[in-house]
Amino acid sequence: MASGSSAFTRGVERGLDSGSTGASLLHDIFGTRTLVLGGEMESDESADYLSGVLIGNEIREGRAWAMRHGAANARIVLIGAAALCERYASAFTIAGLRTVSGDANAAAHGLWRLAQQAGLTAKRHPVAR
Repeated sequence: MASGSSAFTRGVERGLDSGSTGASLLHDIFGTRTLVLGGEMESDESADYLSGVLIGNEIREGRAWAMRHGAANARIVLIGAAALCERYASAFTIAGLRTVSGDANAAAHGLWRLAQQAGLTAKRHPVAR
């Protein structure tokens, strides 16, 4: 699945625009089969399209939440597997938003700190590998 594929881009655009069409996420997900059956999309493109719909919808909902909570201008940091972060970066670009890459070990460091605060470990830092 390539984040630069036209099916992924089409899906992101649909997910970003779902609010204005009045369609629910569930409608858009099940509508994928209709696009394939109607010849508007090849079946092997459906996974990229669905990924785009989900990520686009998440970005749209996240933007709405950020606006309601005064965080519309907050920095967007992507943390995770490289391939997934690439997809999100592409989708945020389509949405007109900039992102930065976070520390690849952020989740491990966060979990370590939680374990420390919960008293599950000695108060020392994990060894970087």
